[in-house]
Amino acid sequence: MHPIIQTLINQTNVDLGDFISTASTSTAFVTNALKMQANNFQFCTPTKTDKWIITVKMYQKTQSKAATYTTLAPTTLASKITNAIIFMLALKNIFFSSDKMTMRISSPPFNLFIFAFFVVLFSAAHSAWSTPLMIPGKATNSKDLPYMLLNEFIQRSDRFDTIEFAYGDKGEASFSQTLADINAGALDIMWTATSKDYETDFQAIYIPIYQGTLGMRLAIINQNDKHKFSHITHKDDFLHYVACQGKLWADTPILEANNILVAKSLKYPNLFKMLSADRCDYFPRAIFEPWSEIERENQYNLTVDTHVLLRYTMPFLFFVKKDNTELSDHITQVFQEMKKDGTFDTLFFQDKKVKNALELSHLRDRIIIDLNNPFLSQEVKNIPPEYWFDPMNDNRTLLPPSLQEKTTH
Repeated sequence: MHPIIQTLINQTNVDLGDFISTASTSTAFVTNALKMQANNFQFCTPTKTDKWIITVKMYQKTQSKAATYTTLAPTTLASKITNAIIFMLALKNIFFSSDKMTMRISSPPFNLFIFAFFVVLFSAAHSAWSTPLMIPGKATNSKDLPYMLLNEFIQRSDRFDTIEFAYGDKGEASFSQTLADINAGALDIMWTATSKDYETDFQAIYIPIYQGTLGMRLAIINQNDKHKFSHITHKDDFLHYVACQGKLWADTPILEANNILVAKSLKYPNLFKMLSADRCDYFPRAIFEPWSEIERENQYNLTVDTHVLLRYTMPFLFFVKKDNTELSDHITQVFQEMKKDGTFDTLFFQDKKVKNALELSHLRDRIIIDLNNPFLSQEVKNIPPEYWFDPMNDNRTLLPPSLQEKTTH
């Protein structure tokens, strides 16, 4: 037996059963079969055909589904190619959508060469039929939370098979290029801190990636000023200190709207130089950012303040093309399922940056200065409370493991 056929039989438990045949062919079958594929294993009954009947019994999680794939008798080259396509559709779902499967083939006089042809064509054509989700970034960042969430989305999606990094080894394009590529269709999705402009120009997925922690800010300060904020108890105490900020960053207008003084730079690396030169008093960073930054920028004598937490609502969201409501609805549905079954939270708390931040920041020991974000859209305001992490009331990661176990029993 040809090794390709043997491999397929070994992998799928194929039973080559009794041969049957019926009457003539029907070209309308191809359309029916494609409809069956789109409807996720709905039964398809062609009117008339000489046929192979491939009965597939699938076991997917706790539900079993059965489907019958019927192909044209391979009497012409065209019908052989049609058979290969239909067979490919069947196997694509078998191999990539089910945990285990049994299959029985009943056919007219069975030609192993034709069967092998189908298998080879399926293998060669799968990459053409699979649909990658085109994203920015590079594979070396695949352990970061946005990539982990998208990878889990791919595992659950019936529309995408893989993730593809659109910029290859380059990894990142300029942000303006990323925005243009979303509109051009070269990218399917991107992620950034939200703003009304982004929500107007693109379609947001209103599930915060970092559960609101992007708007929880710790101050990088000069080592000699490590007690600078120890006396602060109220927002007004903060108003005469100058923050370093990126000129075009989404949260810079939030600080200014709260009467906080800001020194700006277009270039991110310059902000550390400005802080070291006392052109500003502190550099507010999301809770998972400052420790790696001061380690990297160790030419400056910087540290992380231990007294204050600035907090405002500014979620980090995924965005797709404005008119791609089908994709946004699909991602939203899958993320909601992940939230419901606990996967979304598990990935969040397992993220290396998040874990490190929660261990080092001692959030409950800080004075919280809440700032108003007057630029929030109504859609962001409507995000349910369970999608936001509350450091004051969430016991899942802020207690020692032994106490966590006691609170969950």
